[in-house]
Amino acid sequence: MGRRVYRNPEAASDREVMEAIARNDVERLRKLLIHLGFQHENWRFIQDVCVRVSEHSDPFVRGNALRGLSYAALFRRQVEKNVVRPVLLRGLKDADSFVATTAQDAIDEINHVMHWNIAGAKKQKEIEDRYKRGKKGASEQPKFRRLVGRRGLCGLANTTKWNEFLSAMRAREGWTPSYRVKCIDCPASYWDAEWFYPPSPMTQVEWLDIAFQQETKERRLPPRITVVDHSGWIEDLLRRIGLDYEKGTRMIRIFGYSPKDYGLFDDASK
Repeated sequence: MGRRVYRNPEAASDREVMEAIARNDVERLRKLLIHLGFQHENWRFIQDVCVRVSEHSDPFVRGNALRGLSYAALFRRQVEKNVVRPVLLRGLKDADSFVATTAQDAIDEINHVMHWNIAGAKKQKEIEDRYKRGKKGASEQPKFRRLVGRRGLCGLANTTKWNEFLSAMRAREGWTPSYRVKCIDCPASYWDAEWFYPPSPMTQVEWLDIAFQQETKERRLPPRITVVDHSGWIEDLLRRIGLDYEKGTRMIRIFGYSPKDYGLFDDASK
């Protein structure tokens, strides 16, 4: 079997995008918005589409529209402040936590790339206090910092790297790997294949495991199981982003902190 190579999502045509909007194809729109941000050459088209669907009824379409705006700034180095600013600020007030935290991340990235100060310093601090901790209350943040200090942990992954990784996984067509996470202050999670519901913020993640083997059972006698190794494109992705990881026999572990914790590593039964 040849080595699998990770490639960015293929660019969607303008017609395909507009048809998905006209059909209100929610599943397609969720991924197309990420595809646009990564691959489309026309920053204005990316901006116009993302703004158009930024008030969609589906929260993942709304959130990925904001992510698409940040990718336009990151990869094309151009968006219009008077257009994207009100969309991003509206996203911060969204009742859905995924949209609100994505809006904050998008603002952080766009401010950094474009040298802007959307929301202003005072408002920025209020936003961070309210949203960047995700579901953690303000009273838990000092506890989190004390725990990191007490264990002598040093961060290996930042919000930008985690977001780029999650966006790539959400944009994949076809088979996607299962994952589990262990946050600093709680036990490891169960395995899950839904990439739209990771912990928030991701900076609390101590490690994340990815099961890279795809098993397909053929309906025949005697039964035959085919195993496909997806570690090649996953490792290519992780190296491109710059995430610290280690490959085992059945899973890849991404480390959010050092010293690295190897508990449960290569044990998929728990």
